[in-house]
Amino acid sequence: MEQHSQKNEWRQVILLHLALLLGTALWVAVALGFRIYCPIRHVTGIPCPGCGMSRALVSLLRLNWQGYWHNNPAALPCLTAVFVLVNRETVLLRRLPMWLKDGLIGVGFGLTLLTYLVRLIWFDIP
Repeated sequence: MEQHSQKNEWRQVILLHLALLLGTALWVAVALGFRIYCPIRHVTGIPCPGCGMSRALVSLLRLNWQGYWHNNPAALPCLTAVFVLVNRETVLLRRLPMWLKDGLIGVGFGLTLLTYLVRLIWFDIP
């Protein structure tokens, strides 16, 4: 019975990630179709804290460290925080202590906010 329960948990994790992947793909398709790359910047004229994260992650995949740091150096901490937030109660991260999960989320989003404020002050948002 326990094996069936664990199998069910993994199935739920996979479905969760597939739904997130599908939602992200849909968002990208709509954004590219309407040429709205950042809805916050499009509506307000002010860049959001996530501005440049996609370009930063693509640069990182290409091992372009300079491009990563230029576009948004908080991309990895923020991505880690989102991953932990989405999976904090799933079988993937269940064994991690709650203080560690909360710490990773806080540090990731805190660094994102700090990076955003520094870039706003220096007018350095690409």
